[in-house]
Amino acid sequence: MNIGEIIGDAVKYPLSDPKKLFIFGIIFVFATLYSNFMTTGVANLPLVLFLILIALLAFILIFGYEIRILRATLVGLSELPEFDDPMDMFVDGLKVVVVGIVYTIPLTIILGLLFLVLFTALGGFTNFSPISGVSAVLMGIFIILVFLIVLLIYPFILMSLTNMVYNKSEIEAAFKFGDIFNKISNIGWGNFIVWYVVTGIIYLILLVIGLIIIGFFNLINLKIIGGVLYPLIIGSYMALFLYRSTALFYMSGNYMTGDLGYLECENCKGSYELLDGESPDDFSQCECGGKLVYSRK
Repeated sequence: MNIGEIIGDAVKYPLSDPKKLFIFGIIFVFATLYSNFMTTGVANLPLVLFLILIALLAFILIFGYEIRILRATLVGLSELPEFDDPMDMFVDGLKVVVVGIVYTIPLTIILGLLFLVLFTALGGFTNFSPISGVSAVLMGIFIILVFLIVLLIYPFILMSLTNMVYNKSEIEAAFKFGDIFNKISNIGWGNFIVWYVVTGIIYLILLVIGLIIIGFFNLINLKIIGGVLYPLIIGSYMALFLYRSTALFYMSGNYMTGDLGYLECENCKGSYELLDGESPDDFSQCECGGKLVYSRK
């Protein structure tokens, strides 16, 4: 698949099953209940703690479903996965959290050292105050650098998660940087940059649409409605689009090398290597009537 085909498929993918998109959106709504209630001035501590707990659980389920998107795409399925077995989805979500924490540790150290260098270079405590020009310059430079660093690292985190799923969801596969870089090299670093930029532009457009929705309802004093519609419609769509696009890009390297996997019959043990343009969805059962199971070489 070329970049255009990847993006085109990813754009249509969330709308292929509106019911599942809506269910995913509901989970997103629960994940953002805390922030919605905070905008209304809720100060009840037990309620706040409860909403935070709900948000954490919802986000883990969101991460888990995003892993299902990657897994389904990597085996060639074109429909949105089911929401069955929530415990399995929860475990997958925890794996994403673990990978995120591991990536966050060195990133936090780098950003901390960067802040220290900037802070020292601009005079340290002698020139620092909340209202001074020096502190404003410091914070401005730091925020820009943080944004750029995150922007550069994020696509590699996406590829790391995809590599983890591709390797039977083994967490250590998310940190096999040699394998991940080789995968990108096989596809082409130029293609990688183009894919990331185009995906990012579409993601940014969706984000702006979401902010417009929130802003409109804020203007008419209906903040909660805007706060619900954004995760329900835009946030859920953005997540499905992004992870579908990532998995398709990752798999494009397999199409280039001819490693498309194969189908094996559980009954007669016969196998069939998939050809370019073929998907496991194209085969319902073996000629003997047995169930076909997709595997990779």
